[in-house]
Amino acid sequence: MFDALRATLARKKAARSAAATAAQQQRAALAQQHVYQQAMATWQTEHDQAQHLVEYATAIHPGSTAGDLMLKSGEAVVGYVTGASLVQDRTTPGHYVGGSAGVSVPIGSIAGRSVRYRVGAQRGHFVPGVPTPTAVDVGTFYITDQRFVYSGQKQSHEMLLSKVVAMHRDDDLGKLTVGVSNRQKNVIVYYGPKVGESVKFYLDLAIARHAGEADAFVAQLQASVDEIDAKKPTPPATGA
Repeated sequence: MFDALRATLARKKAARSAAATAAQQQRAALAQQHVYQQAMATWQTEHDQAQHLVEYATAIHPGSTAGDLMLKSGEAVVGYVTGASLVQDRTTPGHYVGGSAGVSVPIGSIAGRSVRYRVGAQRGHFVPGVPTPTAVDVGTFYITDQRFVYSGQKQSHEMLLSKVVAMHRDDDLGKLTVGVSNRQKNVIVYYGPKVGESVKFYLDLAIARHAGEADAFVAQLQASVDEIDAKKPTPPATGA
């Protein structure tokens, strides 16, 4: 009788242990699946973005246009940004710094009149204003494989890539400074940090196309896609 009772209790204990183990394994499997899904979502986003760049760069061809820009022969618009600002140095108003009246010191009297001598007096001087970068116009910034064009409400500027001698790009700030051989002053265009990465891509693609290296540029983009594909997360193993 007692042996049967002990056997029954042992079976129940084993069953509870097996159930606990199964539940633990199920929780572990769910946790692994959650981690995999998160990793897969991140990978998919990176893959889609990289693949989009390949497809975008491949689709650019002479005659590709956007907006109201009139194209030159064989020219293609690589990208453009609306709401861009043209930045120029504007000098703040100067101001006059007054002098000091000094101190009047009595030194005696002549013919009954007091004579005083002023010491420490300084003459005033004019302080010129300070040049400050200022947005002077708002418009569209076009990037093509032949030139950069700023088309604003008040001003327009064309910068041929064949005449660009210096270029400084601040991706964090979203600002481009271009020096052109036929212009005395640099052209500064501000487009903002939100589109900084997009403009960076447009500029790199435009310069590559202008230099006749479009195929090599696309190959580099495709290599990035292949590298991402090689890191695709592996789904967790499932039990039989």
